[in-house]
Amino acid sequence: MQILGLNDSKGIDGICYDEDKKREVRVEFKRNLTRGSWSHPFDSFDYLVCWENRWTGEPFPKPVIELKSLIKS
Repeated sequence: MQILGLNDSKGIDGICYDEDKKREVRVEFKRNLTRGSWSHPFDSFDYLVCWENRWTGEPFPKPVIELKSLIKS
């Protein structure tokens, strides 16, 4: 995935290009993904990128990329 642009105002945090799907995707960024702090409509983005996924209960309805799990210690 390639970052095309970042937004510093309300709404979508970034626009990326998904090379596998050959299209632009809307990305939401969060430090920690938790159910208690969630306030965005799910139809406003395609992917969520976070440092740590702490979502509990039902699975998160969009694809989540957890950066912490990608870092090898």
